[in-house]
Amino acid sequence: MTRFASAVLRMLRLRSGPQDLPAGLWVALITGGLYIATGAAALVAGGETKTDLAISTDLAGMLLVVLLALRMTGRPQRVAQTLSALFGCGSVFNMLAIPFLATMDRGGDATASPDGLTALAWWGLFFWSLWVNGHVLRHALEIRLSSGIALASLMFLLSTLAYLWGASL
Repeated sequence: MTRFASAVLRMLRLRSGPQDLPAGLWVALITGGLYIATGAAALVAGGETKTDLAISTDLAGMLLVVLLALRMTGRPQRVAQTLSALFGCGSVFNMLAIPFLATMDRGGDATASPDGLTALAWWGLFFWSLWVNGHVLRHALEIRLSSGIALASLMFLLSTLAYLWGASL
């Protein structure tokens, strides 16, 4: 476990990739469970009422992009390690987001704005997560970092659009 945590922390600093994690479906399932739990905690801290929809669309966007991209590049054997890396790093980002989301909870007032420093820190965390996800995808797909960041942005966009569509029903 210590090796896994160390590898995830190195990934957050762009010093390692998914290939440095243990391979196997069990690792992906355990980190996936951790990702769901920390994601739910972050959503609740931010006052989200549709946590099941938010988590489902987030996972769907991630799985869709990762599975299709690895399949299209002829690297389907990297699915478990790639998902483990995204789930592990995402769990850390979820935990880091909790204090910001709790501070930014506007008590149901959608027009209220968070203070400038909190919003700036939140945006910094968001862009850091895109950068790290892009880094993970770069290693998994053997592509340029800019292409990995574009795919990470696509994952976020698909998840967000699916959530907005589902929430409007």
